[in-house]
Amino acid sequence: MDGQETRLTAKEYSILLLLMEHPGQVFSAEQIYEHVWEESADFAVENTVMVLFAISGKRLRSIQKIRDM
Repeated sequence: MDGQETRLTAKEYSILLLLMEHPGQVFSAEQIYEHVWEESADFAVENTVMVLFAISGKRLRSIQKIRDM
């Protein structure tokens, strides 16, 4: 971000790539799960996907705060 290197996990990168390759498209948690984990979403996966988004968001916001200092 802003010239700083930001390391992403493979799953974070996979989500980011999916969203960048389909700008403006809305994905369900099941679609994201099936793309990232490469397996069928046979159970409620929304929490799994939301936790990954929350962790990624916290890390990216902390980088932004450091940059703003």
